[in-house]
Amino acid sequence: KFEMLSKCDILVFPTSNDTWGLVILEAMQLGLAVITTDEGATTDMIEDGVNGFIIDKHNPDAIKERYKMFANKPALIKQMGDKNKVKFKEEFSIVSFESRLSSVLKDFIKQHKN
Repeated sequence: KFEMLSKCDILVFPTSNDTWGLVILEAMQLGLAVITTDEGATTDMIEDGVNGFIIDKHNPDAIKERYKMFANKPALIKQMGDKNKVKFKEEFSIVSFESRLSSVLKDFIKQHKN
């Protein structure tokens, strides 16, 4: 999957029932721009117009319009892809996960010391 994704510039993921969308995180890690639907946690990963596009799942024409936008503004693909790489590293990488978990555990221990 990573080999195939690494050959792409854009991920189009029009889901109507996937609540997490792991493939979005994989695309972000590789620096792809993303077009997806407002479903589950997608808005925790993608900020519409910043690092991708969130479209209404009942509006397939919106996918076409966003794709055309990318075709007319190829620099936007790179810009959003670069933002995705940074966001993935800062918010979703194992290092950031471990850091947040460690912080939560330290706070918990502090609060529950006798």
